[in-house]
Amino acid sequence: MKWMLCCYAGMTTSILAQKLEEEGASRGIGLKVDAVPIAEAESLVSDEISAIILGPHVRFMKDQIERVAGSIPVYVIPPQDFGMMNSKGIVDAVLALIG
Repeated sequence: MKWMLCCYAGMTTSILAQKLEEEGASRGIGLKVDAVPIAEAESLVSDEISAIILGPHVRFMKDQIERVAGSIPVYVIPPQDFGMMNSKGIVDAVLALIG
């Protein structure tokens, strides 16, 4: 399973991406999370992606990303989960969104 995690520059979320992958591994899920700058997100959307995750600071881009994403679910991380790097809560929420 592949997720795209978007923020302004893709650097802040690289730590969170690693934590999400570790959480997935602890559940037996082969999860790959790519942290990317929001400016590149539209060009990186592909059928390989199961979910697009936005940091709370780029939530204003949700509508635009959803238009490009088509059927790929888009999730905005709540500020408290982002600040606490709550990988368990984020993985739970994204898996529920995916179905």
